[in-house]
Amino acid sequence: MKQRTTRELFAHWNALRGERAAPERAEVDPVAVGDALSDTFVLEYADDGAHRVRLAGSRIASLILREPRGEPFADLWRKTDRAAVVALVDGVCDGQTPAVAGVIAAPRGLAPARYELLLLPLRHRGRTHARLLGSLATDEAPTWLGLIPTDPLELGPVRSLFREDGAERPRASPARPAMRVIEGGMAGVLRSR
Repeated sequence: MKQRTTRELFAHWNALRGERAAPERAEVDPVAVGDALSDTFVLEYADDGAHRVRLAGSRIASLILREPRGEPFADLWRKTDRAAVVALVDGVCDGQTPAVAGVIAAPRGLAPARYELLLLPLRHRGRTHARLLGSLATDEAPTWLGLIPTDPLELGPVRSLFREDGAERPRASPARPAMRVIEGGMAGVLRSR
């Protein structure tokens, strides 16, 4: 995890979950998230099977120049990445395993900005496929942020943050890579098993 927001949100989520695979949605404290709150979002599973944006922080709204509440999360992404994004969200919920991914955001003709996407499973009233906590963050905000909406987001490599036994992955070493990266076409797709 490269971004400060990503690390802070993951640390809060990880402390809440304790020995469980994921904490309850009601346990997440917006005050404890602090500055990261502007970069966070909550997704919910809708009756139509879509992962809809339930809440989104102000920097996410500034990135796309609208409030995405109620929109399918996949609609924020390039058409070629939408199936991978849906599979990624489903994989995080199915495996109750957090993931992090690279993201490129840019308005047409302007310099791209590199973001980091974090997806964290949540339980909601005991259900595992109801809510998901995430962040979309960069430490260097682009000059166009809040002035021009980004084109659809581009998904980069995806990494699982836990080993198959549920323990946190160690830092990378030449002998043992820290995170599994599964490539699929232009974008990586996490497939939890």
